[in-house]
Amino acid sequence: MAISESSSGHTLNGDRRLSKFDRARWLFVNWMNNAGATSNLDPSLELMRFRTGNVESVWSTIDAAASPARRLCDLFWLTLPWQRIAGELGGFVRALEVGCGTGKYGVVVQDCLGDAFGGYVGLDVTRHAEWDGHRSNPKIELICAESGSTADYLAGANLVITQSALEHFEERSPS
Repeated sequence: MAISESSSGHTLNGDRRLSKFDRARWLFVNWMNNAGATSNLDPSLELMRFRTGNVESVWSTIDAAASPARRLCDLFWLTLPWQRIAGELGGFVRALEVGCGTGKYGVVVQDCLGDAFGGYVGLDVTRHAEWDGHRSNPKIELICAESGSTADYLAGANLVITQSALEHFEERSPS
């Protein structure tokens, strides 16, 4: 069995207006995809269950107006063992986020890492007005770029992240 570089068997993208047929197809294909989500993964990949640490210490810092899914995602990022991650990566984290949206997670990662924060580059296909608020931070750089150009920005990064964006990337690895 060949090892898949993608957990999805399709390239349908819900970002663009779909016909009724394509919407139904998108739902069906994703249902099928999720039913066998782990069947084609690289066997050397270690899967672990997400377990929160001290939720009380960070829950009040999460935007109460955010959706439940976004609040759980924020909880995930805020409770990662950032100092251990930095240690594994040589003492400093230089993050590249693909599909960064507003660039919010650049600040989150910086706050979580403190002195171990080496920098953040965020890529997004659309420039966001919120990017202007990050201009005064020399360790955060936000760039308008397609996800397919990620390789152009890997130099210097030792951690690549994405948050709620993979489903928007249409590129497929060559077979």
